[in-house]
Amino acid sequence: MPINNRALLSNQSRMEFTQDYQMKIFMLWYNSGKPTSSRLYAEIVNQDIRENLSDEMVSENTLRKWIREDFEAKATFLDDEVAKNIEKQLVSDKIHTMQVHAEMGRKLQVIGMEFLEENGLGNARNALSAVLEGMRIEKENSGTAIKLAELDKLSDEELLAELNKLVQDSEIVAIEPND
Repeated sequence: MPINNRALLSNQSRMEFTQDYQMKIFMLWYNSGKPTSSRLYAEIVNQDIRENLSDEMVSENTLRKWIREDFEAKATFLDDEVAKNIEKQLVSDKIHTMQVHAEMGRKLQVIGMEFLEENGLGNARNALSAVLEGMRIEKENSGTAIKLAELDKLSDEELLAELNKLVQDSEIVAIEPND
């Protein structure tokens, strides 16, 4: 008796798959850069990824439906979380860099002051420059690092309130279009 391919596809698309299997397919899709359903299907076939209980493989039509109705929303959420984590890490790295620079500035000041104390003002151009440069570096990096650390702790609503306060306190210049 010949096999009816249309009936087989129809049965396969109605088949229920476990959440574990769907999550395994989602992770493959997401970690593969969110390929199209046809590319994902080819990879599933290549890796022979089957449902453990039924030993069945998902169809390309079912994949297309999963991607459209479930995977894309999950991926958007995960992408947003990744972006938030990267942003927080960048802010943290910047704060650390500024703190290191401020510490270097303080050390330059100490070195310069020690030289001035030991040798007086004669031939102290480098020492004086070190003190002044150290003060400049510390000033530039200390305050900014503290402000960034403070802003990093604020919620989105608190950040918006800070932004509104800055906008309200600033002069607004109207720019007319050129005719």
